[in-house]
Amino acid sequence: AGAGALAAIGDDALRARVRDARVALLVRAERYYESGWRGLAFLPVRARFAILIAAANYRAIGARIRAHGLTVERRAVVPVAAKLWITARAVVTAALRPSFWRRSISCCKRD
Repeated sequence: AGAGALAAIGDDALRARVRDARVALLVRAERYYESGWRGLAFLPVRARFAILIAAANYRAIGARIRAHGLTVERRAVVPVAAKLWITARAVVTAALRPSFWRRSISCCKRD
């Protein structure tokens, strides 16, 4: 059953539970995006950029879902032009942050 099938269900309580689950999932995803940002410095530079770009674009999908009132009647899609902008913004923003280029010294101390 697709997302449209859920809308056809007349059970308001079920739809409310699904909506609450979407909210919880998007909130959790935001925490993971923030945590992931801090972890990028521990990856090889090439992998950092690939993961940064993927995360920024997936985060944009969540933002579109929120912008549409958490309703998902069809697949949430980020247009190509928006993806290009999101990618460019993420790369430039990351490149300008010194923390993107180096690891925290306190992270790597070993006894």
